[in-house]
Amino acid sequence: YSKTFFGRTGLTRFLNALGFRLLGESAMTTRWVALGAYALWVPAVWGVARAFAGPWAAAAATVLAAAWTLPMYAEGMPSWYNLFLASFALLALVRFAGDARRRWLFWAGVAAGASILFKIIGLYGVAAGLLGLAWLEDASRPEAGAGAARGTDAVYRWFIAACALALVALVGGLVGGAMGLQGLVRFALPAASAPLVMAWATRRHTGVPSRDRFRALIEMALPFTLGVAAAVAPFLLLYAFSGALDDLYRGVFVLPQRRLADAAWTGLRSGL
Repeated sequence: YSKTFFGRTGLTRFLNALGFRLLGESAMTTRWVALGAYALWVPAVWGVARAFAGPWAAAAATVLAAAWTLPMYAEGMPSWYNLFLASFALLALVRFAGDARRRWLFWAGVAAGASILFKIIGLYGVAAGLLGLAWLEDASRPEAGAGAARGTDAVYRWFIAACALALVALVGGLVGGAMGLQGLVRFALPAASAPLVMAWATRRHTGVPSRDRFRALIEMALPFTLGVAAAVAPFLLLYAFSGALDDLYRGVFVLPQRRLADAAWTGLRSGL
């Protein structure tokens, strides 16, 4: 593989190349590959919905999700794989919340890490997974009574709130800096809703010492981050061995920002 090849590709191309080898070189091949991923994703949607609702409501949610996704635009786009893998990660986190088996955290990390390899916005899935773990840690603690010592977990609560607000600021800076107010309203605010809720939730005092809360969070975050690393590291090694890490950085961080800026400017001129 040449340096130019690695600088312009992602896991989508590897997956489609495998499809071409197995099914033949045709425009339909990428759609068949996406359909296979879609067929695996629909049961995952059912699993997530069933964890929160009864069978009829879960079935309705699954049918709605199945109808309003790939059938609306039947192409093997990286964004579809981001959606599928985010759902797999969510299902694994839901399973962990149910039985507390840490292997689910590892597989959630693998799914979130694989999403990055399809498109860099998979980083949002990793951030969401870490926020979810912080939420699970908080939900496992009963609120301290009126007579409990105050401030014992203040350091932990301030840390989680600061991380959540930093994520809000980062998303706002990335999107707002490239697309202005339109980007903030359409993309940054929806993406920031979960971190804002997490920051709000940290006001709850549990009376558990901060060191115990940090320990519990690390014990959950470690297998998750190991799963992310297990998915991402082999791909990074391919770029490193090809001497294309600079191309990778430019392709997934620099050029997308320029595209967003150009799109925002084009929209502004068309509005004028």
